[in-house]
Amino acid sequence: MRSMHRVLVLGLMILALSPGFAFNTGNALVNDIFTAQRVDSWPGQPTQPTPPTPPTYPGNPNYPGNPNYPGNPGYPGYESPDHLFESGRNAYFQGNYSYCIQLLRRFLERYPHEYRAAEATFIVAEAYLNTTDYGNALYYYRLVSSKYSYFHQAERATYYIGYCLVKVFDYRSAINEFRNFIARYPFSEYVDDAWFVIGMTYEKLNDKASAIAAYQKVVYEFPQSSYCEEARQRLAALQNGSSTPGYPDYNPPQPVPVPPSNPGGTGQLTDYDLYNRAHNEYIAGSFNNAFIYFDELLKRFPGSMYADDSMFWKARIRYDQRNYLQAIRLFEDFMRYYPNSEMMPEATFTLAHSQKEHGRISVANSQYLRKAANNFAWFQQKYPTNSYASEALFQAGECYEILGDDPTADNYFRRAIALYPDTPAAIKCKEKLAKIW
Repeated sequence: MRSMHRVLVLGLMILALSPGFAFNTGNALVNDIFTAQRVDSWPGQPTQPTPPTPPTYPGNPNYPGNPNYPGNPGYPGYESPDHLFESGRNAYFQGNYSYCIQLLRRFLERYPHEYRAAEATFIVAEAYLNTTDYGNALYYYRLVSSKYSYFHQAERATYYIGYCLVKVFDYRSAINEFRNFIARYPFSEYVDDAWFVIGMTYEKLNDKASAIAAYQKVVYEFPQSSYCEEARQRLAALQNGSSTPGYPDYNPPQPVPVPPSNPGGTGQLTDYDLYNRAHNEYIAGSFNNAFIYFDELLKRFPGSMYADDSMFWKARIRYDQRNYLQAIRLFEDFMRYYPNSEMMPEATFTLAHSQKEHGRISVANSQYLRKAANNFAWFQQKYPTNSYASEALFQAGECYEILGDDPTADNYFRRAIALYPDTPAAIKCKEKLAKIW
C-alpha cells in the first residue's frame, strides 16, 4: 500500500512539473480575475453602505492624492487640495482667469468631496463671467445654485443664471430664472435688479405690457433702488414708443475667502475630514449621517476652527427635519457657546422661526410663540441693518397675531412700516393692518 502511495505522489509531481500543466499567469481569464480583485480592493472605496464614506480620491489607485501613491504627499507630481485651491483663488484675485479656471477645475475633478468645492465652483463661474464665456459661467452658476444651495454665494449665483441667459439671448428662460430667483430670495439685495432686468428683457421680446408691470415693481416697491430713476425713464419711454435699451454691464464683487483647510495624515480622521464628510452628506440629503459627523467633530475636536459651524449645522439639520424642539435646544446651545460667531445672526433668526413653528402646533406650546416674538424683536434691535431686520418685526407681529393679541401685533406691524417703509415686509404689514389677509 505504501508503495502505491509513493507511486501516486511521484506521478502527480511529474504532472505538475510538465509544461502543459504548469500554472500560467499570462492566461487572460486569470488576469481578469486578478484585475477584478484589485478593483474591489482599491483603497478608499467605501465598504459599508451606512454611513457612506465618500473617498477623497474615487477610483484610480495610481492617481496623485491617493494615500498609497508612491511618495505621497512628497511625490513631485502630487497636488494637494490646499495647493490647487489657494493657487486658483490667487490667480482669480490677480485677474489671471484662464489659469484660475484650469487650477480650480482640476481641484473639483480630483477632490469632489472637499468642503471648499462650493467656493471653487463659484469662483470658476465668476472667472468665466469675467472672460465673457457666458455658457460655461451659466453651467457653474447652476451647480452652485442647485448642488451647493447652502453656500453663502448661492443667492448671487441664482441671480446670475438669469443674467447669463440674457447674454446668450435666451430671453424667455432668463425671465423664468429671474422670477424663480425672486421667489426663492424675496429679501435679496438683488430683487430690484432682477425686476428691472425682467422689464428690459420683456422689451427685447416686444412685450410692452409686461415690461411696464416689471418697471412699476421697481418704482413703487423699491423707491430707494439705484435703478428706480432709470425704471421711471423706461416707463416714460415706452409710452412714447422708444426703442429697447441695451443690457447694463455688471461688475461682480470678489468672492469672500474661506478659512484654510486643515488636512491631516493618513489613517485617522481629522476635524477637516469630519467637516468635509458632514457637508458632503448634507448636500446628498443624508441629514442623519451629516448630524453624526458634525457631532463627532465636536466631541473629538471641541477647540476646532470648525466647531461653531458644526454646532450651527447640527441645529439647522434638525430645523430642516422639522424637529423644532431639538432645533431650539441646539440653537440655544450654539448661542451660549459661540456668542462671537459670524453665524450668530442666522442662528438667532432661525431659532426664532423654530420657536414660532413649534409654538403654533398646539395651545400647550403657546409659550414658545412669545419666546419667538422676543427673539425676533431682539434680532431687529441687535442687527437693525440686517436684510432680515424688517422681516423679523413682521414675524414678531405675526406671533402675537396667532396668540390673539391684535393690539401688540399691530404695534409691531406699524413699527416695521415706520423703520423699513420700502421693504417687502412693510408691504405685508400694511396688508395685515388693512385686514387683507
